[in-house]
Amino acid sequence: MALPVDRFVTPEQTMEGLYRYSGRLEQNRLRDEQLKKEAEAKRFASDKFFANYLDPKDRFTGTKADPVIAEQLSEALTQAHQLSARGATDNEIFMAITPIVNRVNDYSQKAKQLQEQKKQALEVLGKQKGIDPLKFSSEFDDEVFMETDPKTGIKKMRDISTIDPSQNYADLVMKKRDIFTPGGFDQFLANSKPITDIISTRVTDARKGSRSAKISISAPEYMVPVMQNGVFQRRFEPRHELYTDNGELAYQPEFDLDGNPVIGTNGQQSKVPIKMVTKDDWNALKRDPSTGAYIRQEVRKYANKLGVDPSSPQAEHFGRALAWKILDESPQSKGTFSEATEQKAQPIIINNNSGSSKTPTQIDLREYPDEPGGGKNITDLMQGIKVTGLPTGKTLLAEKVVYNPTTKKVTFKEFAERNGEGKIITGGQEKTLTLTTFLQNIRTNNPGVDMKFIEGLRDAITGAAPPKQEQPKQETVAERMRRLAGKK
Repeated sequence: MALPVDRFVTPEQTMEGLYRYSGRLEQNRLRDEQLKKEAEAKRFASDKFFANYLDPKDRFTGTKADPVIAEQLSEALTQAHQLSARGATDNEIFMAITPIVNRVNDYSQKAKQLQEQKKQALEVLGKQKGIDPLKFSSEFDDEVFMETDPKTGIKKMRDISTIDPSQNYADLVMKKRDIFTPGGFDQFLANSKPITDIISTRVTDARKGSRSAKISISAPEYMVPVMQNGVFQRRFEPRHELYTDNGELAYQPEFDLDGNPVIGTNGQQSKVPIKMVTKDDWNALKRDPSTGAYIRQEVRKYANKLGVDPSSPQAEHFGRALAWKILDESPQSKGTFSEATEQKAQPIIINNNSGSSKTPTQIDLREYPDEPGGGKNITDLMQGIKVTGLPTGKTLLAEKVVYNPTTKKVTFKEFAERNGEGKIITGGQEKTLTLTTFLQNIRTNNPGVDMKFIEGLRDAITGAAPPKQEQPKQETVAERMRRLAGKK
């Protein structure tokens, strides 16, 4: 059988067949391009839709967590782009990113409520002295949205599901966070009543000579004039007690008013005793809302740093020393003074226990025992008067007080304490002060008590004690009988 070769011959070997074949290729190309354009248009429309849907600009609330939320939104948008590029439908993309979107929405709703809580708190706290509004805002966000990983110790975003917008986070921040400033001390001094007094001192003239003078002073209630060797130093300081450690005075480096170290004669920086506010003033500062919060904050920080109980004596001593320093540096601690015209009044004798006379008492020293080294033992006169005090706040009376009217100096043993039977159980070092300084310290240690009668020591009555007049002896009945019998 002959081989049918016609089966191997293409029937369309003419130009017409070639045109028909090329036409089919062009149609296929055009169809592919159309499909590609349609797919790109669909993807572009889908990308634009989800980009608008996930735009975070209206969801941000200005908190520290915002960068985290932006990262989540970016993650959702990237996931949507990838799914769209793979040809996923809108419904499939919605299902994939819904958990992220729900998490962002949950945070957004809670954050708006909490930011409103913070705003309301700031409307009140922003008007109070001693509170840093910016610090409060920052600490509020940190308290609400951040937590420390117990394993790594690194701060991280808190699980949004654990955030309860109904909780009073503002109150938590006030109790736990460091948001208070010492600005409240200025208000504390400004609100205190001014105290006026006249002090006896010495003043320096243009030729650097000195003379006695009386100075009229006016200062906030908690301030006293600074005296040195009986001379007013033209400034005021908070009334105070000296800090002691195991009965010994504690010292700190001394600085001048400009903050420069004070160098002593030995070439070393000099030191001064550490001063603390009095116990009464400390309690007043803790009660005052403008200062109490800052004091508790700083005492807590100090106690945590040293690992001591915030209610311990060490922590309290730190707080009282810090309070004294802040009051001393406050612009409200300034006082005014001017030289007063001295008007001498006739001395009068009044009962020492009166304490209510406005005229200084003239004290009669002739009845008080003489001391071997000179002066009079006036310990009995000082009974009931707080001569000095300890950081514990106990009232400690001087063990022995001697006044020398010639030198006008007072010598006493400080920090002496008596038990319930009146016996001395703690002795202190002997100390000598000028009468002016001694009287000023008495006023400081006895706030609110009229101590003017002690001023009578300045012009005290001295000399020999008046002779005692002997009373006529009473005659007995027997003596009278013998006398009458003798006359007969």
